[in-house]
Amino acid sequence: MANDVGLALTKRHLAARFNKPDNEIVDHYTYDILGDGCEMEGISNEVCSLAGHWGLGKLIAFYDDNHISIDGDTKIAFTEDVNARFDTLGWHTIWVKNGNTGYDDIRAAIKEAKVVKDKPTLIKVTTTIGYGSPNKANSYSAHGSELGAKEVDATRQNLGWPYEPFHVPEDVKSH
Repeated sequence: MANDVGLALTKRHLAARFNKPDNEIVDHYTYDILGDGCEMEGISNEVCSLAGHWGLGKLIAFYDDNHISIDGDTKIAFTEDVNARFDTLGWHTIWVKNGNTGYDDIRAAIKEAKVVKDKPTLIKVTTTIGYGSPNKANSYSAHGSELGAKEVDATRQNLGWPYEPFHVPEDVKSH
């Protein structure tokens, strides 16, 4: 997160220095992905406070709200309302409640974020870690360790994915 706040600030500086009314050469967004563990880190809060203070409107952060850390369920150490915290830090906040399959909601959130020019945006995306895995979904055992061959096969079957490993279907390639 600290790197991305720095990148967003750099892009703002470059835009102010080099963009002309008829030629905006620096006009892009900085995206960040945060997990529950990242939200527990003090430095993330500090730089997010700074980003809100500076109004870095081209910074969009996705918070993967899956309630799991490497130590287990976040209930053991982290129960705060992250959107409320970011609201007080001066961010625009959006909550996508179905991050597993709510692709249209995610696209709409990005579109909404790009309308807000005077503050960064946090898009909280609630997901299930290990989504689709019949035996490891919503478990810290899906965090940082492999599923294993049997669970991969079970997950592929559960998700209705008939293709061999590492196969990219033609319709996906052409898209």
